[in-house]
Amino acid sequence: MRPQPRRHPLAWMVRDQQKAQSQSRPLSCAGSALHVPILRAIGLAPLVVITVMGMGLLRVVPKAAIPALLVVVVLNAAGSIGDVLVVSWLLTSPRGSLARDAGDAITIYRPRARS
Repeated sequence: MRPQPRRHPLAWMVRDQQKAQSQSRPLSCAGSALHVPILRAIGLAPLVVITVMGMGLLRVVPKAAIPALLVVVVLNAAGSIGDVLVVSWLLTSPRGSLARDAGDAITIYRPRARS
């Protein structure tokens, strides 16, 4: 009798990814165009979530850990400046626009003007 091969503990992630790729219409993938309000929420989520969590943790962490926690929150805010600028630029796009985030460039698809 042959021994069973060992499965990697993260094999379920690969299986789920393959299942998602086999579906005809993925919800979102790299390079896909999203509605601008969704992209705005995605852009601000790290800043908001990490800041709120950091401020909430200030009440429960020991006093010795507060400076390190503040450094993490401040570095996150500093790193989110580009996201805030992109979101402010997206606020100028008309209703119904789509945006494609390619990582180093964002393309806005504006709806045609009705005549």
